[in-house]
Amino acid sequence: MNKDQTLTPLRGVEIPFRVVRPDDAPALQRLHARCGERTIYLRFFGSMKKLSDEQALYFASTDGVDHLGLVALDPEDPNEIIAVVRYARKPGNERAEYAALVEDS
Repeated sequence: MNKDQTLTPLRGVEIPFRVVRPDDAPALQRLHARCGERTIYLRFFGSMKKLSDEQALYFASTDGVDHLGLVALDPEDPNEIIAVVRYARKPGNERAEYAALVEDS
């Protein structure tokens, strides 16, 4: 996937999405900060007050094979991420861990 894609929900608003990039780490931290405690718990199976710089960079770095992530961008501010979905697997393994986080609003 080389260019941004879009999704059109039922309300008719197009949501652009693309592959996550390392420079998205600060936007992932802002997304995390906007999510409620329950949303964070459901994503990480525990509480996490802040997404550290190291964690954000890990989630933003993918190789397209064993680690892949997509981000949905705010249609009104494409510098803000409103959702992220990714998978990670050990090289050579057919199974992967999948996770998604969608901003509460």
